[in-house]
Amino acid sequence: MNNYSAMMDAHIANAERAYTRQEKVRPPADPFNALIMPTYRTFRWAVARNDVGHLQLMTVLALHAFHLKQGRYPATLNELVPEYLQRVPVDPFDDGAPLHYRRRDDKYALWSIGPDGVDNGGVPIDDGSKEKNRRYVVLPDGKGDIVAGINR
Repeated sequence: MNNYSAMMDAHIANAERAYTRQEKVRPPADPFNALIMPTYRTFRWAVARNDVGHLQLMTVLALHAFHLKQGRYPATLNELVPEYLQRVPVDPFDDGAPLHYRRRDDKYALWSIGPDGVDNGGVPIDDGSKEKNRRYVVLPDGKGDIVAGINR
């Protein structure tokens, strides 16, 4: 039980950090905890990936509502607060920094830095696959950004 408590304390501390700033949790010595530990790593990845998807969807909807009312996209995400968003969404991969946004004429780019922890300026993760449906899938070892409307 002591091993389990120590492992859970380490995972709880990691959950409070951005995904890319988490520390490696030392595998426990006992077989039971060693067996269940990979489940927590997989779960944390799924939570971070899903959080980005939800935050991007919410932000895209706010951007479109703003565009319908104003006839333009905002210069920054701060213009969406408080009418369309309570606050600018924080990127789960970027240690408290907001999602990245850039207006391009009458279009925009919205992205998270993704699992590699590097801001690639909105260049999406590309797994190199020629398969049309798999090309921009977000995987834990992906290099590039998670771009709204491109990565899944």
